[in-house]
Amino acid sequence: MRLRALGRGPLVVKLAGLAGGVGLYGEEVESVARAGFRIAAVDTAGDRSDDPAPGPLTWDFLAGEVFAGLAALAAPQAILWGTSFGCLVALAAAARRPECVSGLLLCHPPDPLRRPRFQQAVLQWAEKREDPLRVARVFTAGFRLLACWEGLFPTVLRRMPSLSRAAAEAATPPATVMEKIRLLTCDPPGFPPDDLGPRVSVVASSWDTVTSASEARRLSERLPGAKLRILRFSGHCAAYSRPRAYARLVLEELCRIAGSERPEAEAPPESEVPEQSSAS
Repeated sequence: MRLRALGRGPLVVKLAGLAGGVGLYGEEVESVARAGFRIAAVDTAGDRSDDPAPGPLTWDFLAGEVFAGLAALAAPQAILWGTSFGCLVALAAAARRPECVSGLLLCHPPDPLRRPRFQQAVLQWAEKREDPLRVARVFTAGFRLLACWEGLFPTVLRRMPSLSRAAAEAATPPATVMEKIRLLTCDPPGFPPDDLGPRVSVVASSWDTVTSASEARRLSERLPGAKLRILRFSGHCAAYSRPRAYARLVLEELCRIAGSERPEAEAPPESEVPEQSSAS
């Protein structure tokens, strides 16, 4: 597990998606830190080629990585902020040790109990294949096909060089992609206790072709008291296609979960912790 922490205030742990590492979210992480939160961007073991997973991934293992991050920061609790697959890791952690989770912000989450039929077919095909490189390439191509229309946004085009560098730096191993795909086909990660619901926010995009708004709605209905926010005119890459609207929505929900008023948007982080490593 590798983490980079910056800022000062209520602690938020950022969890990455299927591939590319948490570096893909650098802009939104820094924005939240400037707004008055302390945020730890966590790459769980396997997310980066220089930090391979010690074995097959399980929900228990991934949740353990989150708790290792909290231990490295000497923090008893944190808000867990996941994007896409990272939402499922956040759910797994909250289900196993809810006392360590002060809230959940789930952005563009898959429905852990029901996948779209075409995705189920692809997942079943992948599960029968033993070549992780081939499977990873197929899923990467499929993701790009579903999300490529957002590349027409000038805001996405301007960010493509930095996003490409972040993904290349992480170089998520194909084996990790295969393991995460396998987790999507097996038992769900679990759900937090009902009393966490009022401190849960689910964020979706109206035009998301990867994890649809209907998936987010179903998930929010399974979390009593959870708040659902839907961002219009954007898809799975809303953080890049509509960065200002997305950042504003994320900050509003983090403030609500933390029980604090909206901080000054341009307040600089008061402290910065350099990148750390911690044994899983």
